[in-house]
Amino acid sequence: CPCVTPKFVIAKLESLWLRDACPAFPVGGLINVLQMQEDNLWLVLDRSTNTSRIMSSGEMSFIHSHMWNCHEKAGSVVVDAVAVTGSYLTAHAVEALQSTPAWSAML
Repeated sequence: CPCVTPKFVIAKLESLWLRDACPAFPVGGLINVLQMQEDNLWLVLDRSTNTSRIMSSGEMSFIHSHMWNCHEKAGSVVVDAVAVTGSYLTAHAVEALQSTPAWSAML
């Protein structure tokens, strides 16, 4: 979900990619063959001009779970995001929730 400031709308761009291997437990649906891809791309919409641009967070590739907060500060936008790895969706499958979560694989 995007975050909104008085001047900008910011969204983390993410995609699903084919898994290298199936999960260790049987999972139904697309989670069995796809996983979220870690990336460093962001879509930033300038609300005053209605123009968008794609920006990079450099070496910081991750998947975000939530944006807790965002605000403008000294001409920049600060985004507080909860970052996770490509194992994030798999951890929410019913089969995974029946055992102890592998937290270290997600964070």
